[in-house]
Amino acid sequence: MDNTNTELKTIRLQMVISPSEKELIDAWRAKQAGLPSRSEAIRQLVALGLKYSELQSNSEATD
Repeated sequence: MDNTNTELKTIRLQMVISPSEKELIDAWRAKQAGLPSRSEAIRQLVALGLKYSELQSNSEATD
């Protein structure tokens, strides 16, 4: 997952979201340095979610 910023992006995904989800994404990206594109913001949010999930799984495994 470390190479996501430098890895060539060649796979296109199409998704449908609600207007409120779009607004939440746009509000999040507006707070980020350099105002990432919507696509980049979604990539960053997915990476954060996956990392959080991994940390949760690791935490539950040690409990």
